[in-house]
Amino acid sequence: MTNVIYLDVVLAGNVVVNYAILWVTAKFTRLTPSRWRVLLGSVLGAVYALTVFISPWQWLLFWFCKLLISILMLFLVFAPLTWRQFLLVLVYFYIFSFAMGGIVLGTIYFIHWQDNNYSFLYFTELIGKYFWLGITLALIIVLALGFLGSNAYRRKMLQKNFEVPVTIEMDNQKIKINALLDTGNLLSDPVTGLPVMVVEYDVLKKILPSGILSFILSFYEKNNSLNGNDSELFSFGSWNKRFSIIPFKSVGRINGVMLGVKPDRIIIHRDGQSIKKEEVLVAVHHGSLAADKGYRALLHPELLDAA
Repeated sequence: MTNVIYLDVVLAGNVVVNYAILWVTAKFTRLTPSRWRVLLGSVLGAVYALTVFISPWQWLLFWFCKLLISILMLFLVFAPLTWRQFLLVLVYFYIFSFAMGGIVLGTIYFIHWQDNNYSFLYFTELIGKYFWLGITLALIIVLALGFLGSNAYRRKMLQKNFEVPVTIEMDNQKIKINALLDTGNLLSDPVTGLPVMVVEYDVLKKILPSGILSFILSFYEKNNSLNGNDSELFSFGSWNKRFSIIPFKSVGRINGVMLGVKPDRIIIHRDGQSIKKEEVLVAVHHGSLAADKGYRALLHPELLDAA
């Protein structure tokens, strides 16, 4: 039986696959090549793929030639690049190339009944039969990666780069947490001018006395107000000097207030150093700051700058 391979179909399919790979590579590396450059790189890779069917050109299938064509494709699409950018682009390009190829072949073998015929002709017949189905599924996955995965990945990397371990010490108790360096957090105490670090209530309840915790909960249950119970502060002895009312503004809330507590100190752990800060206030946030609990506090940038 003779298997007919239509080179125009192979060329078109490879252009589509290459375009998807280069597009998702650009998404993850945050580069913005023009569509025409991506298309030109895709066509170059597709034309090269035809060498498998042309006997006199099959020496071009040597691994070094494949690497050279990949580099030419990437420079055609993304140049100019620094060496660091180039290596990053090359790594992502090969990751998505292998993933795309695996999805296409995996789809073909998943939906096709298996037998013991694994000849080259049988293999090409399978590819010809299910080629576009495999590509369609691969494109759906790549599009999902490009639009959803790249954004989630960038958020995770950004969060990781800006996370700072911080130890809070208060009344002979201490706890170490991850804080996010928040450049938009410019909160300060209106009276003392001290920078404010926002910390979740669930973190502070591990180091604060039960009476203080009840007072804090009462504050937030009464819509962030003392409501005449400010006299209760004086029953806490030296603790009454630690409390502050901190006004803030956020989206949808113009006149918000938080309860602030003066710690003994915080210790910022960064770049192998431990920097102690005593001139700081901790604002109690009655809720979660991160859905995945990756960080439990927002660190005022001034604290890090002053370090």
